[in-house]
Amino acid sequence: MNDVGPNASRVDLHSYLHARDRGFAHELLGPSGGRILDVGSGGGEALLLEKKGWSVVGVDPERRGRSGSVIALGESLPLREGSFIAAPSVLVLPHVSSPVSIIREVYRVLGPRGRAAFVVFSRSPPNLRIAVTSHWFSGNSKSFAARLYSTRGLLRLVHSGGFQKVRSWRLDYLPWMTGWMPSAFRARLLHALDRTERRLAEGPLCFLGRKIVVLGARL
Repeated sequence: MNDVGPNASRVDLHSYLHARDRGFAHELLGPSGGRILDVGSGGGEALLLEKKGWSVVGVDPERRGRSGSVIALGESLPLREGSFIAAPSVLVLPHVSSPVSIIREVYRVLGPRGRAAFVVFSRSPPNLRIAVTSHWFSGNSKSFAARLYSTRGLLRLVHSGGFQKVRSWRLDYLPWMTGWMPSAFRARLLHALDRTERRLAEGPLCFLGRKIVVLGARL
């Protein structure tokens, strides 16, 4: 359920996770076609979405994407109401001061039956361990400056932003020590997780998922 190919586990860990998170969100948005708003767009996502048949508008506070992207804050989108049919927002909400403002703006620019996918960091034990270690022991207050969400809290937030039909999934079951593993062993682990992530998300260990994805629809 991602955009990465069979050799993805051999790339660096950050690139792998970035591609996998976006791939999951993109697939949840359903069949391609029409205008899509990429909230917090990066350098290569617009081209990827265009190859799938979308007409893409990217929005980001900085000029990081292609020349046609919009430089703007997600909390105040300079875009017409009802002008998009889909919108992914990957790891944007954990880094902004007013997540609900972004959700409301995304809802505003979506047309009837429009869909939005929001990916955030979860309050899983691996993430809590990283946060505690970073803040309490390293003394570096900026080392993990991202908001962590519970599934219930995120669902409530997306509902409060206007979305009526909301579903959630867990993903990213990498153990916290993955970055220290030998590259060959890590590659095998990533390949195994790619094949079993759906079962993990539906099983008793789902609370270990380091990311939460919520799909909201405008009815």
